[in-house]
Amino acid sequence: MRRQKRYPLDKPQTAAAIVGWTAEGKSLREVVALLKARKISVGHQAVAAFVKRHQQEIDALNARAVAASEEASIASKTERLRRLEDLYRDMDAIRTGRGLIATETRMIGGADWGREVEVGRFDAALVREMRGALDDAAAEVGDRQRGPIIDNRTQILTLEALDEILGAR
Repeated sequence: MRRQKRYPLDKPQTAAAIVGWTAEGKSLREVVALLKARKISVGHQAVAAFVKRHQQEIDALNARAVAASEEASIASKTERLRRLEDLYRDMDAIRTGRGLIATETRMIGGADWGREVEVGRFDAALVREMRGALDDAAAEVGDRQRGPIIDNRTQILTLEALDEILGAR
């Protein structure tokens, strides 16, 4: 019975490392240097033969990495929208619970004859944050354009033309 040839680079941990490095785009020279750092002394030819034998595995790993990065970009947009929705829902719960008028109790007068009064103030910061969350969500899905929107129906008037329209004063 003929014995199968065993390569030193085919040890499971070493093979996985080499496949990973080549999938990352490391050159043969860099792979040899990384192996030497692990005290595995091999030449360029041995690494080239290994890469050739395992090219299918390397290509599959690259394909999975590309698919994962594409999925991550979609997931990150979805995740951003979900978080914006959660943020808006939390702010809306605050608005619903206390309204847009934030009240606080203050003491008016001196210690002997003072009294407590409720003072209300419009919560502009909450409204600003809610509008910001809505604006961010609209921009994320492409419903809102940022910056000036100019189309061919826009007319630019000179000061002279404006004076003529309004009647010179």
